[in-house]
Amino acid sequence: MEGYIVILPRIIYSENRVGKSAVESVEETVKKVQSWYSVDSANIGIIGHSFGGYETNYILTQSSLFKTAVSGSGIADLISDYFTVHKMYLNSNISRYTNEQFGFSDGFFALKKEYLENNPILMADQIKTPLLLWSGNKDEHVEWRQSVGMFMTL
Repeated sequence: MEGYIVILPRIIYSENRVGKSAVESVEETVKKVQSWYSVDSANIGIIGHSFGGYETNYILTQSSLFKTAVSGSGIADLISDYFTVHKMYLNSNISRYTNEQFGFSDGFFALKKEYLENNPILMADQIKTPLLLWSGNKDEHVEWRQSVGMFMTL
């Protein structure tokens, strides 16, 4: 009623293609919504927090669909995060990549190409969309340095 449509897309992940899966699923969802509703294509935004912040960072490296974007506490550099100790649990972040959300079938050294292809910071020079990055130093899951690193890269 206010002229906004909010979409929470279902992202279908392919093994070792977490970023690319997000791009494909989000773009497909937006196109489907555009076929159902009158959507101003020049005024589409994207926002993601935590893992969604990572997805937002990555999507912007591959898509020019969005006019503006917000990434809250998003991982920007998979490699630096992979080799970091989780500050709350004091264990390696490696399991986050091989056993949890990121869905890699093996570790970094076995799948270097795939890790690099899904790493937003390495393709940040492709981002043309204005991006608001925010984070907090009390976030227990994503280091605030990830947002700072993305800012510095941009």
